[in-house]
Amino acid sequence: MDNLSDARAEALEARFALRVGARLHEGATQLPHDISERLRVARLQALDGLAAAARAAEPARVAVAAADAVGQIQLAGAGRGSDWSLAPWQAPLHDDPLPWRWRLASVLPVLVLVLGLWGIHVWHKQAQVQATSEVDMALLTDDLPPAAYADPGFAEFLRQPSAPEQPQAQDLPLQVDDLIQEALELSDRSRS
Repeated sequence: MDNLSDARAEALEARFALRVGARLHEGATQLPHDISERLRVARLQALDGLAAAARAAEPARVAVAAADAVGQIQLAGAGRGSDWSLAPWQAPLHDDPLPWRWRLASVLPVLVLVLGLWGIHVWHKQAQVQATSEVDMALLTDDLPPAAYADPGFAEFLRQPSAPEQPQAQDLPLQVDDLIQEALELSDRSRS
């Protein structure tokens, strides 16, 4: 009997709502244009307010769901005294200091960057030492004395394009007789 009276009451309410709606619609069509526009703007503002309230309630609902999840994990016995059982995205939403693993995770990229820069510095310094030692070794083992490289004229000589090769005089073996002859000629010149 209660079910029938409930169904009847709902049917009566729906019928009443239809009649009221039809009467309001009939009355709205008879309103002047400015009033109907103000009503339309008021309806839009009301809908915007409802949408804003729904958006404002969404983060609170997410926070409550996260808090419930944390509470369920803690009730299950995991995570007592530490946050090891929680994934980083499930960390409790409170203002406590960050756990040590989050601190380590935030410092780790900076540490890697510093180590990388230090490694580059050491490698660059080693390359400079090696290049300097190669130049020094080349200077010391070369036929020219190191002072020749400091001479500006020698540097200019090196910048000039090389002259075409000239035929070199053939080295003839020195004859002892020729040397004696030259020595005698020099001694005669010196006497006269």
